[in-house]
Amino acid sequence: MTDILTGDQPVAVGLARLSSPVPDPILDQVLGTLPAERRERLQRFTVRADLERGALADVLAKGLLGDRLALPPQRVILLRNALGAPVVVNTRSDDRITRVSLAHSGCWVACSVSDRPTGVDVEFRRGLSTPALRGMFSENTVRNLLRIEEPHRNRRALRMWTAIEAYLKMLGLGLHVDPHEVGVAVQGSELVTVWTKEHASQRVHLFDVDRDHVLAVCRSGAPLRRSFQLICTTSNELFTTYLANTSPWQHPNETLGVSA
Repeated sequence: MTDILTGDQPVAVGLARLSSPVPDPILDQVLGTLPAERRERLQRFTVRADLERGALADVLAKGLLGDRLALPPQRVILLRNALGAPVVVNTRSDDRITRVSLAHSGCWVACSVSDRPTGVDVEFRRGLSTPALRGMFSENTVRNLLRIEEPHRNRRALRMWTAIEAYLKMLGLGLHVDPHEVGVAVQGSELVTVWTKEHASQRVHLFDVDRDHVLAVCRSGAPLRRSFQLICTTSNELFTTYLANTSPWQHPNETLGVSA
């Protein structure tokens, strides 16, 4: 885990790699520490990897938030609002509101923690057909992409999509916004600008996690000042450390009807 330096307080960003398979006893213990509603939602997944990624996301967030709030990770209360976005309940009165964003794709889970609205997204590089592009971008953006030869077109499209997702998460809206209404302009391999008619443009920073995954971070207000090196961990290591420091804790079972 590491920090991205910004104009004021840093944005904490963590990445955890899914170590498959997570042993059943470890996964069961981790799920037992989560709020009942969250645990039941994760257990409805029919694909085991989806369940593991979801649990890993919560544990990763609890670790970063615990560092920010000076709390043991298991004492961090993380719920979901009406749009499904994560919300931190137990921020201290002397702290500014702590914002958290989560994403997972392929074998990676990403989390950002900041005192301002921030969105993070990670995407697995995959092939995108022309119909897929038309489902993801405005017609003007698709026309521009189709002028680019492969494999550069696919790489450009995935980086743009990752930036859009991070931007919409920063707004607290996610894909409740029609992506066809989102404007996007590439300013280089590590920077994209995204906007909508109703919301101001923001710069989104892109980082290659490995050869198969790209990470995007978007923060409102002051832009990120420089790049960074990610310190990553694996799911088994993170789960084991988390459980070693976990004591019984009663979590509230509710969903907040507020925006993240």
